[in-house]
Amino acid sequence: MLLSSSIPYAIGILIGITYITYKLIAKFILKREVNILIDLILGSFIVYIFAIIGLTLFPLPIGAEHLTVLRGTQSDSSITFNILPFTSILDTIVTQEISSNTYQIVRQLGGNVLLFIPIGIYVPLLFKNKFKNVLIFGFILSLAIEIFQLIISMFIDFNYRITDIDDIILNTSGAILGFLISKYLGFQKIDDMISSNVKKVNLN
Repeated sequence: MLLSSSIPYAIGILIGITYITYKLIAKFILKREVNILIDLILGSFIVYIFAIIGLTLFPLPIGAEHLTVLRGTQSDSSITFNILPFTSILDTIVTQEISSNTYQIVRQLGGNVLLFIPIGIYVPLLFKNKFKNVLIFGFILSLAIEIFQLIISMFIDFNYRITDIDDIILNTSGAILGFLISKYLGFQKIDDMISSNVKKVNLN
C-alpha cells in the first residue's frame, strides 16, 4: 500500500490553523501583544512546508507484500542518486526533445523551480539578511529532502525516489526567483510593516 500524501497536507493545515487560532485568542481574548500579520504569514508558511513534504516524500510505499512486488519490478541498474550537476537536467531536455514533448520538460524541470518560489517570498518576511537567508534556507531545505529520499529508499530497499543534485540546483534557483519576484512586486513594503512592529529572527 501507499502512505498517502494527504497525511502531511492534513497535519500541516491542522498545525497552521491551530497556531493562528491560538494567536487570535491571545490577541483578542487574552489581550496580549500579537502581530496578526506575521502570525498569518508564519501559519501559512507552516502549511507550505508540510505541503512540500507531501509532494517530495509521499506517497510512501509501505507493507512487506507491496514492497516485495515493487522490488521485483526494479532492475539492478536502477539509479539511486546523481551527484553530477546538470546531468539529469540535460538528460531530461535531450530525451523529451527527441520525442517532441516540451510539456514534460517544463513539468519536470519547471516543477522543481516553482515548488521553491514561495521560499523566496516567505523567508525575507520572516527572517533578516534577506537574500543570503533565502539562498541558505532554499539550499538546506532541498538538500534535506534529497537526503531523506535517499534514507527512505535505503530503509525500504527500493528506489522510490532518485536523490539528485540537479533537484537541489533547480529548487535553490526557484527560491532565488521567488526573492526577485517579491522585490519586483514590492513585497518589501509588507516587510517594512513587519519590521516596524516585530523583531524578526536573525539566522546568523
